[in-house]
Amino acid sequence: MNERILYYWLAKEGHTGKVKHDQLIKKYGSLRDAFYALKRGEFVNEGGLTRKYLERLAFFAEEGILESEIKRLDNAGISMACLTDAEYPAKLKEIYAAPVCLFYRGRLPGQDEPLIAIVGARACTEKGRALAEKTAYELCEAGVNVVSGLAVGTDTAAHKGALRSHNGATYGILACGVDRCYPACNNGLFVEMMGRGGVISEFVPGTAPLRVNFPQRNRIISGLSDGILVTEARVHSGSLITADMGLDQGKNIYAFPGDANDPLSAGTNRLIQLGAKLVRGTEDILEEIDLGLKTRLIEQPLNKLTLESREKIVYDTLCLVPRHISDIMKETDMPEEELFHILLVLELKGYVCRTSFEYYIAEPEHWYGQS
Repeated sequence: MNERILYYWLAKEGHTGKVKHDQLIKKYGSLRDAFYALKRGEFVNEGGLTRKYLERLAFFAEEGILESEIKRLDNAGISMACLTDAEYPAKLKEIYAAPVCLFYRGRLPGQDEPLIAIVGARACTEKGRALAEKTAYELCEAGVNVVSGLAVGTDTAAHKGALRSHNGATYGILACGVDRCYPACNNGLFVEMMGRGGVISEFVPGTAPLRVNFPQRNRIISGLSDGILVTEARVHSGSLITADMGLDQGKNIYAFPGDANDPLSAGTNRLIQLGAKLVRGTEDILEEIDLGLKTRLIEQPLNKLTLESREKIVYDTLCLVPRHISDIMKETDMPEEELFHILLVLELKGYVCRTSFEYYIAEPEHWYGQS
């Protein structure tokens, strides 16, 4: 059995990322061994591999069916990139629970292709729509391409703005299979994007746009990107979920400010309060984004990383018990915006871990003996 079939098998389950992929290999020895063991009903339900999850995988463990479905992908012009394939985007591979497979029509982003995600309200204002479209166009003109979710409102405006640029490309991340356009009203845009970027999903063709799939796909929008721009958002919205996932992944976060009394600006204003960069125009993104920062930090051994003086002040307030951002701010007497920036840099350097929203601990391997 070839590797392509095994990865497609994992993708069929619908909620398997790299974490479970690695657990299966650890428990069974290899994906091939896991496939045949589960087919025989040998369930090793430990460490996140629940019996219910393993039973779902066992249900799909039919080699002939999997092989015929993969052939139908090829006939339909749908490509598949597995986690181990060279074309699988390196930035996405680095995130927690990276998708085991990507299905796409058009192309995937290049490994060094600079990308900004633009997200915001579906029921956006005309101002928000114009900001998303204008910013996407200007980013693409400057050589930075655009990722979004192909939803109505802000996403649609961002994709359209990118396509207005003669040099630009844009990628739509779907919460369903790439054999269907959701929402259907964006079908023309869907088709155009295949020639100027691509439409991408971790869900196998035939998957419906179930509500539970949307938060899951948001991590791909942020994971593929070098930064996330939120144009308009309510305090509780999918756009803020994407921004929060971006923070977890060490991404730059940008937001347009708005009227304090406007519910669609409440979310973006809150992001700015929490340390997102206030954006007045595209140049604020272009001057801030450092596309090499994350790569350089990952490639540099942790024991050779040094802390700047302000980073050291923040780091010394942390221990193995989670501390809230407000407590760290009181102890360091730093402005909130600066503190969030320093904590993000410390996360990228591997000295700090965010355990939940606004709570931080020192990474155990650095806590003792830090000078």
